[in-house]
Amino acid sequence: MPNMNDPAEITFYYTAPLFLPATIEDTQFLGIYSSISNLPTGQLPFSTAGIAGTGSMYVYLNNSWQFVGQYLYDAYRYLVYYQGSAFASASGTKWTSIFNDIASNSSLMTEFSANSTSASNLSASTTAMSAIANNPNTAIPPIVNNSTLMTTLAGSSTYMSPIVASSTAMNAIAGSSTAMSAIAGSSTAMSAIAGSSTAMSAIAGSSTAMSAIAGSSTAMSAIAGNSTAMNAIISSYTAMNAMTTLVAKNAFQSASAALSSIQTLVSNINSGSIALGGGATGSSTALGYNALLVLLSYDNGAAVPAGNATSSPTPTLAQKMYTAYSPTQYSYNNTSGSNNSFTVVTLATNQIVFAVGTYTSYASAAAGLGNVSGYGVLGANASNIIYTTNSSIQYPNEGTSPLLLSGTLYVDVGNSVTTYYYYLTYTPS
Repeated sequence: MPNMNDPAEITFYYTAPLFLPATIEDTQFLGIYSSISNLPTGQLPFSTAGIAGTGSMYVYLNNSWQFVGQYLYDAYRYLVYYQGSAFASASGTKWTSIFNDIASNSSLMTEFSANSTSASNLSASTTAMSAIANNPNTAIPPIVNNSTLMTTLAGSSTYMSPIVASSTAMNAIAGSSTAMSAIAGSSTAMSAIAGSSTAMSAIAGSSTAMSAIAGSSTAMSAIAGNSTAMNAIISSYTAMNAMTTLVAKNAFQSASAALSSIQTLVSNINSGSIALGGGATGSSTALGYNALLVLLSYDNGAAVPAGNATSSPTPTLAQKMYTAYSPTQYSYNNTSGSNNSFTVVTLATNQIVFAVGTYTSYASAAAGLGNVSGYGVLGANASNIIYTTNSSIQYPNEGTSPLLLSGTLYVDVGNSVTTYYYYLTYTPS
């Protein structure tokens, strides 16, 4: 019997379809023989490994010969199912070649993913996991529902780098709640995904993926701080309509790096290339107002300037919101005997309010909406967001942004007249 630790003594005897190198450089490498007179002839029980057939192939591991079947993949099965300790810390070109061969075979990867022992053995080997990551098209789709393997991959930027570049791999990951749970909880994985347009395209188009993303503070922090990620979000109704969680609102409100993406969103709404509609929840072809309000909270609402700001998009945005969402009409009939302001809503924690429009029941009487109490005209006090003397709706036109993230919204009402007003609100949880 040859000395397995001496490369000079290693000789391979093989018959088709077995193909392996004829020399061994790794001292703990497995040796596969096809006909050696002094080897045992009895087959070990491999029923759990799905190995069938009666050939004469043997593997020398842990100082003993093991019969593994008739074909090369039977040897691979034996190795992965029963000899995890033999390759857990192994490296080198021969081991890399073996695991590249395994990772390039989707049938083997499907089989190994379904077995906890083989999945655990693979995940413990850097060489094996590198091969899986570097063969993303064949190796990743079969394993996306294995939390052990996906968690290992998600924890390494080295592993994630080739994966995020593969649309095949990312589409499979995006469609798996198991995979997305591992991905969304890993800052390493989310950093790789957020910076990849290929990965984000897959993520943004999947409701499964976006549900996991929107519920994870780790994931949302990565998304909110990256313009590549945010550009993908605002390009997908699926992605945008998922942005209704408190996690998303908190991430957006405290972020600023991708403000230009939200400004682009507002511009696209104004131009009509992004459709509003579908009520609070939106639809596959329209952005709902709950998600819109959360998106607009980005950087404390910096993309929603006051109505009279230079080149302001706000009046058009408000008009689009009014037309698409048909917000509830509220009214206040002032019978106090004097011009006055009245509280519309004092914002609760995390509540978002957008003042859409107002008008008066009596032409020439003042009406308005604002965030400061006290009757005012020409943009003062309770008319510092909208001021009008018209009996038809006026959208934001004064010096204060119509988006409120805290404080109180007031209505301005002249004596003995009625002010009609509209606003949209949402409190994510």
